[in-house]
Amino acid sequence: MSWLKVTDYQHPEGWSDRSDRDDLARQHCRQLEQAQILFFDQTPFELPLEHREFLRSRQQSDSRVHKNVSYRPKDEVLRGYSGNREETAEVRQIMRRYSAEVTRFLSEFLSPYAPHWTIDFASYRPLEEEGRDLPLHKKNDLLHVDAFPSRPTKGGRILRIFTNIHPMKPRVWLTTDRFDTLAKSMGLEAGLKQIAERAATANTFLRRNAERASRL
Repeated sequence: MSWLKVTDYQHPEGWSDRSDRDDLARQHCRQLEQAQILFFDQTPFELPLEHREFLRSRQQSDSRVHKNVSYRPKDEVLRGYSGNREETAEVRQIMRRYSAEVTRFLSEFLSPYAPHWTIDFASYRPLEEEGRDLPLHKKNDLLHVDAFPSRPTKGGRILRIFTNIHPMKPRVWLTTDRFDTLAKSMGLEAGLKQIAERAATANTFLRRNAERASRL
């Protein structure tokens, strides 16, 4: 897995060659499907300086509970922020605009995906991940596979866009092989064989019961 610098799209101009934008969008989709990370030197959508400064100036009171602030665009719900009413309203407005801008940008930059996706959370991580006193299974500065037992994707895939708003420090990525490669080398130790066997047994049980029900 590696990252590729995007040079044919920038804000506010958009595509460097608009006559070839459909082919360029498909090319970048293919790169993502090949497990590449696409990187922009500059934020490729509107993110006002005053919004970034406002977010940077706010600190969460309980880092163990509020490791991130989340905004659900479908329900207009903001969670994880512990400021007063005026500050909360301002954060909600900033997150709403961020979500809308990212969606607009991706609808153009990755247009083949747009008709098929479902818009999910926008989130803000106000705390430094490195060195936080958290249980191992909650630490984001260690290599991990993104998996959310409380929100299974049911076969869907996750497209994520990250924006670093720190004025000086870069966002440092640690990446490794794709999941299929990791599963081959670590699957037995992680218990994937037992999980697969239990799933196969459950499927057989359900199928047999379905066949029995069809005969009744």
